[in-house]
Amino acid sequence: MTIINNRAVLLKELPLKVINESKSNAKLYTKLFIEIAKKNTNKDIKSNHIAIIYKHFSYLMWFYANGIWSNIEDVELRRNLHNESSKLTINEISRVLLKTMPKSSNEQIKSDVGIEFQEYKRRFIKDLETKIIEGYEPDANSALFIILEWLKEEMQLSGLDMLEIVPLFIQDSRIVTTMGDIEAIAYEAIIYERNNCC
Repeated sequence: MTIINNRAVLLKELPLKVINESKSNAKLYTKLFIEIAKKNTNKDIKSNHIAIIYKHFSYLMWFYANGIWSNIEDVELRRNLHNESSKLTINEISRVLLKTMPKSSNEQIKSDVGIEFQEYKRRFIKDLETKIIEGYEPDANSALFIILEWLKEEMQLSGLDMLEIVPLFIQDSRIVTTMGDIEAIAYEAIIYERNNCC
C-alpha cells in the first residue's frame, strides 16, 4: 500500500480507489446472492432485481468506507471524503439503473438516486442504532445484516427464504475478505491524518 501524504491527492484518489473496489465487491456480492437465492429458494430473479441487489451492495460499500472515515478528527477532510464518495456512488448506481430504465434520462435517475441515498443514510443510522440497542457491535457485520434486511423487504423475500440465503452468504470466505479490502483502502485517510495532523 502506497501512503498518500498530499491532501489534494488524497481527496482526488482515495474516493476513486474506494469506488473502484466497491464496484468489484458489489458485483461479487450480487452474483453470490443471486446464485444462492436461485439455488435455495423459489424466488424468480428478474433483471430489475439484479439492479436492486447491486444498488444495495453499493450502498453497503459506501457505509463500510464512511464508517472508517467517521473516525477522522479533521471535520473538513471527513466531509470532503464523504461528499466525493457519495457523488461517485450515486453516479455508479445511476449508470447501472439506467440499463433497466432506458426510457428515463440519466439526469433524472441521478436525481432520484441522490434523493434515495439521503433517505437510506438516515435509515441506516436509525437501523444501526437499533442494532446497537439489541446488542450488536457497530461494525461491518451489522451493516451487512441491515442491507440484507433491506433486500428482504424490497425483493419481498420470505423469512424462510432468508434463512436459506443468509447463512450461506455471510459464511462465504469472499465476503470476509472483501470487507477487509474496502476498509483497508478507506483506512488510508486515517493514516494520512496521523502522519499530517501536527
